[in-house]
Amino acid sequence: MSRIYTTHQGEALDVICRKIYGGESGYVEQVLEANPGLAALLHRLPTGTKIKLPALTRAESIPAIITLWD
Repeated sequence: MSRIYTTHQGEALDVICRKIYGGESGYVEQVLEANPGLAALLHRLPTGTKIKLPALTRAESIPAIITLWD
């Protein structure tokens, strides 16, 4: 189930994702998908911007990505 988040002064989407989901990698893209037009706003979102936060899996339960140099 999604919820609505109202921004405070000076907040950025990546910081909001870190606070709500525990990370930003992959979450920012999904939140932008759920909020058409949000990407057109400034990096520091205007105070009072309503953002739909979809129900996503928290970062702790996502397995770590293995890279070739690990």
